[in-house]
Order: sequence, then C-alpha cells, then structure tokens
Amino acid sequence: MFFSKLLKDKFFKNSFIYMSGSVIGGFLGYLFHFIISRKLSVGQYGELQSLVSVSAILGVFPAALSYFVIKYSSVFAKFKDYRSNKEFIKLLNSKIIRLNTFLFLLFLLCVPLIGKFLHTENYFGLIIIGIAAVFSTVATVYRGMLTGWEEFGKVSLIGILGALVKLAAGFLIVLFFPTASAVVIAFLIMGIAGWILAKAFSKKKYFTIRKEKAAESDWQSKYFSRMNIRKSVVPIFIFSLALILISNIDIILVKNLTSSELTGYYGALSVLGKIILWLNLAVVGVILPNACANGQGRKSVSRKILFSAYGLIFLISFSAAGLYFLFPTFVISLLFGAKYAVFHSDLWLFAVMALALSLLTLESNFAYARHDFKISYILLGVAMLMALSICFFHATIREVVVGVTISFAIGYLAALAKS
Repeated sequence: MFFSKLLKDKFFKNSFIYMSGSVIGGFLGYLFHFIISRKLSVGQYGELQSLVSVSAILGVFPAALSYFVIKYSSVFAKFKDYRSNKEFIKLLNSKIIRLNTFLFLLFLLCVPLIGKFLHTENYFGLIIIGIAAVFSTVATVYRGMLTGWEEFGKVSLIGILGALVKLAAGFLIVLFFPTASAVVIAFLIMGIAGWILAKAFSKKKYFTIRKEKAAESDWQSKYFSRMNIRKSVVPIFIFSLALILISNIDIILVKNLTSSELTGYYGALSVLGKIILWLNLAVVGVILPNACANGQGRKSVSRKILFSAYGLIFLISFSAAGLYFLFPTFVISLLFGAKYAVFHSDLWLFAVMALALSLLTLESNFAYARHDFKISYILLGVAMLMALSICFFHATIREVVVGVTISFAIGYLAALAKS
C-alpha cells in the first residue's frame, strides 16, 4: 500500500528515474576515470584532469543553453503546447551554428595562452576538447527540451549511453596511446554520440506534428510578453559561467601552481568527491523544472518536496563522508589503485566539500528559477575567494580542500540569506 502510493507520487517517481540514470551514468563516467587512471602515470592523469576541467569551462555555453531551454520548455510543457515548443527549438538551432563557429575560432586563438598557463606544449588535447564542445552544444538543445518536459527516462538513457561510449572509446585508446591528449578523443566521440541520441529521442514526439493551415503560434508574446528573450541569455550565461567556474577552477589552479603529480593526486580525490556531487545534482535536476515553471524558485516548491530534496542531499553526503573517513585507503585503492592512496587521510574532506557545493548549487538554482540573477555575483565572489585561497594555501592537498570548502559554505549562507 505504502509503496504503491509512493510510486504514484510524481516527485518520487521522477527522482527515482533521474537518480537511477545518474547513478548508472555516473558509475560509467567514474569507471572511466578509475580505469584510465590505472593505465596512466600520476603525472599524465594530472594532465588529463586539467584538460577535463578546461573542457568543463568550455561547457559554459552549453550549460547556459541548457538552463535557457529548460526554463522555456518547462512553460510549454505546462500548457502542453507542442507547436510553440517546436518553433522555439527551431529558432535556437538556427542561431547556434554561427555562434558555435565563432566560439570555436575564438578558442583556437586562445589555445597557446591556455597551454602556457597549464604548463603544457601539447595543444592536440586542447583542440580536441574544443571540437567536442561544439557537438555538446548542439546536443544540449534537445536534452534541455526533454528535461523541461520532464522526460527524465529519455534524458537518463542519453546520459547512460553517452557514458558507455566514452568508457569503451577511452579504454581502447589508452591501451595503445597512454597519454592524456589521446584519451580526450573519447570525449569527442561521446559528444558526437550524445548529439545523435538526443536528436533521435526528441524528434518523434516533439517534432512530428501534423501539418495545419493555421498560422504559426506567436509563442514569445503568448508566454513571455514581458521578457526580452535575447537579453535574458546574458544573465543566464553569466550564471552558468559562475557555476562552472566554482566547480572546476580548483583543478586548473592546482595544475598551474603545483606539479602534474600533485594535480593527479588532488584530481583523484576530487573525482571521489564529485561522485557525491553527481548524486546530489540529480536531486537538483528533478526539482528545477517544477521551480522554473512557476517562476517563483523556492516559493513554488512545496515544503514536502523541499525537505525531501534537502534530506536526500544530506543523507547521500553524510553516508559517503562516513565511508570515506572510516575506510579511505580501501576506497582509493579499490577505485584508483594503491599509488593514489598517498593522501588517504584527506578523502573525507572532499565529501564535506561536495556537500557544501551541492547546497550552494541548490540555492543558486532556486534563485535562477525566480529570475534573481544577482546570485551570479555571489557565485563569482565564491570563485574569487576560491582562487585567492588556493593562491595563498596550496602547499598541501588539505590546505586546498579546506579553503575551497569554506568558500562554498560562505557562498551557500549568502545565497540562503538572499532567498
């Protein structure tokens, strides 16, 4: 009786689907790191982590685009307006090709500077992740639309299949070419696969609409008459940039200020922390369309859903922190290999860091949903605080992670005070 009632609850069902997809996709994604790290030297793994972080920062446009698409698609979904949704996606796709080309050429011009900052002269890996970002951007339109319509099963399946493709490609590549710049080709292959899958899963239901003689719907004036969509892209972009910076700037700065080896150790522990973050973000992902549809952020979410979200985040984080504190050497050795267990006593701190970042991300998304883009100033402030902390305190991994965690905690309290 209880379980049948629970299964009928929309939030629980969506959470279960999305979190199951996140667990499987995340497992495959992290399995990629666990396998690849064993085939690479610690230094080369540090190089790979820095390339992955640059790739994540390049993902700021796809991330902004994702928020943008979810924001508007969730409104079309609320009114079951397939035609307006189709026209909206068609408009976006027509704009993206030129913008994608411009951003890629701009990135190519910056490659020498990025290589110098990361202390590497091998530009091949940087160029590959630039091309991968192009495909990721196009795929984001379709994935964001599916999320807005709460098609969490399809979104999860795209993520799982994409992660599986990356894992298989990465494993084959590292067997013959055990270098960081070669392994990132797997990210390009995943980007292409993700684009093909997302487009295929979207087309049947949301783009196959019977031809009608009626004029095209004026969806902008119908749903967003008081909003300038073009102007709204800029704050969304800044918001996404700030979120991505606080999630990835630590690896890049550690690589710049220390050695490839220390970056490899820090990157391995950071991946274990991001497993927790990945699970927590699944909770955020489920609650976001509900908050966006009404445009009231936290206020539009019932107390039951809000407490459930916070409860899941704390449960996941504290459970992992306990495991990391009691059995750090076992966890690191099992997943990355014994050579990465040098800083085992610091592992539990990465779980605490993931909790702080998860809470900050949750409150930031509530602010985004209510169109309060002043939250971006808080996030950029957190990024600056992180950078200063790492610049002054990077002698040990513990110094870095404590400084970053404090920065996240301050940002969370500031975001909470604003809500």
